[in-house]
Amino acid sequence: MSIDLRNIERTTVHKGKSFRLFDGLNLHIDDGERVAILGPQKSGKSTLLRLICGTEEPDSGEVSVSSSISWPIPLATFFLANSTIAANGRFIARLRGLEERDFPRQAAESVGLGEFLNVKLGRCPPYAKGRLALALGILPEFDFYQFDGRMLPREKEFQEQGAALLEERLSGHGYILATATPKEAEGRCDVVYVLENGRATGFTDPAAGIDYFNEHYGKKKPGEAASSADAGDGDDNAADEGSGDIDLLAAVVSAIE
Repeated sequence: MSIDLRNIERTTVHKGKSFRLFDGLNLHIDDGERVAILGPQKSGKSTLLRLICGTEEPDSGEVSVSSSISWPIPLATFFLANSTIAANGRFIARLRGLEERDFPRQAAESVGLGEFLNVKLGRCPPYAKGRLALALGILPEFDFYQFDGRMLPREKEFQEQGAALLEERLSGHGYILATATPKEAEGRCDVVYVLENGRATGFTDPAAGIDYFNEHYGKKKPGEAASSADAGDGDDNAADEGSGDIDLLAAVVSAIE
């Protein structure tokens, strides 16, 4: 099982202008490998995850996947605020062919939301959405899990519990972490790729990859303008708002196939 991207070309449009996002990008991930994809904001990280899980296609080049791939976690745009946590969980259970009676409770309890199982998500504490997005993403079985931005919600009180859940669920699985924060990748990855100039530079020594990224991209001044090649990417899920349910369905169908 592996993931191969070969000679990927991808153009995007931002404010009426066309920009080359990927220009001959190559990337290979072996079975069980834990990979960090580092890139500055708007460098194509979120787009790359969508290409891998099949919710977007390149303009040219080949994406070859012989493994089941999760959607980018913590995708949550498909959540219904007026539905209960249980109802949102049942949606995922149906998509993945899981036991609808057991899965929602298992997901809620795994992240400390058991008491809110039958409460509408919009009436739950603010931290509930992030926790639920994590649980619904990592509890279904995949060969590779994808994380967009970070692996755990920012909530400090959840860090220990969340880390234990990740360790349990990710044991024996590969994953891809796409982030602009290299600290997220420290001690978590076997390989690091750095996105720059439309391509991916690989480092088999993760520390060397992180050092390279910090040296070239870690000291940009706040408010520094992005390059034209970066300007059109949908990082931070800004471009995903309102289409998350479609992305999720496409990712699940791709994984089943």
